[in-house]
Amino acid sequence: MLDAEHLALALVDDDPLFREIARGLLGSVGPYRLFESADSAGLRDILSSQNIDCILLDYDLGSETGFSIKQQIENELRSPPPIVMLTGDGRESTVIKALRMGIQDYVPKKNLRASDLKTAIMRAVEAHRAEARATAELEKLRSLSGTDAATGLLGRARLDEHLAQWAALPPKLKSSYGFIFADLLGFNSVSEQLGIKAGNTDWR
Repeated sequence: MLDAEHLALALVDDDPLFREIARGLLGSVGPYRLFESADSAGLRDILSSQNIDCILLDYDLGSETGFSIKQQIENELRSPPPIVMLTGDGRESTVIKALRMGIQDYVPKKNLRASDLKTAIMRAVEAHRAEARATAELEKLRSLSGTDAATGLLGRARLDEHLAQWAALPPKLKSSYGFIFADLLGFNSVSEQLGIKAGNTDWR
């Protein structure tokens, strides 16, 4: 169960009145650690100095949009915090675009309630952390398997292990094994055009 007291939020909105309203709503449902900004530059400063659990991001920031800011932080950060979009634009097309872009939740500013804001924050943070755990577990399993993530072939460490096992076999058994190494010219160009389909083959 998440504890609001330990969550750090970044609120990005160019309207100081709305930031005050949001600050009051958040204060009524949990002692969040709140950091405020009016634009992407301020958000960048916050993210560089604080471990933020969730970003509350306005859709319309004058010369910027919430979508453009999301793209910026994804380009700059390896693992950006989840985003809850706050906006007065209730058009269905905007909501659909936000969700397709990977924004975790969407809360209209009109008639905004503290409970709705808290629910969106908690849901976004929980989903983000669950995804991070799943990714970490996948990387762990991939590492244990000894395969290369890009090709699906054995990585160097596992290949060396197989070669050592083969070298330790009695001479009679070694004749039943073969190794093929290929250096493909223009491999990068081929993989960019056609993708990679690869696997290990073990004949016995």
